[in-house]
Amino acid sequence: MRCAWYEDRQGRRAARVHIRSGNPSLVVVPDTDCTYTLSAHRD
Repeated sequence: MRCAWYEDRQGRRAARVHIRSGNPSLVVVPDTDCTYTLSAHRD
């Protein structure tokens, strides 16, 4: 199984730079009865 996020090297690199710069990164995924939110930030 191939994953688009895994194959997107530039996108992963940009996300790392964004987080390392002190900015939070959010992924919001709606489901049928709720919404999942994954957040990542540097301490």
